[in-house]
Amino acid sequence: MTSALPLGQIERNFGSSVPIGSSTANGARINFDGILKTSNADPQVTQHRAYIQLYRNGIIETVHSTLIVRSSGTPIIFNLDDTLIYEIMRNLNDLAAVPPYALLVSLIGVAGARFSFARGQNSRWPDDLSDCLDRDQSHFDEVIFETIPTTHAECARIIRPILDQMANAGGKATSPIFDIQGRYIQARQ
Repeated sequence: MTSALPLGQIERNFGSSVPIGSSTANGARINFDGILKTSNADPQVTQHRAYIQLYRNGIIETVHSTLIVRSSGTPIIFNLDDTLIYEIMRNLNDLAAVPPYALLVSLIGVAGARFSFARGQNSRWPDDLSDCLDRDQSHFDEVIFETIPTTHAECARIIRPILDQMANAGGKATSPIFDIQGRYIQARQ
């Protein structure tokens, strides 16, 4: 069976298909499944903040382990919705494969954490917190991308079922990143 991925080319390109929250991959190696890119500069460490595994068959698994920030003892997840949108856009644009793509999102180890729903300039302040998440794992519904979105707003509309489910987990009826007309409200950077 021939690999669908250009393994050598992807391994050498540290600027594409990078771990969540990273501007570059600090480690990359070809493995049995395809290519593993890691966030830590030290290749000898056994735990990484984030990684991305690109499988030969086109599946991409990406993990980010530092989503939760402790603020006065309260575990808070900041800007997860915007992070998802940004990372999806970045990874879909890096892919050589053609759509459709299936997106599956899971949160693990989050019982008791709260989402920060604050938007705008004060988005790092915990002034609009969700209810505490009541389970340790949440596996959200699958979303299918028939095409690659060209804007963050288009990506947000496609993954809205996941974003609304996240808001539901935090006690809100719908995701606060959409206005009343359903338009994406871009976070101010």
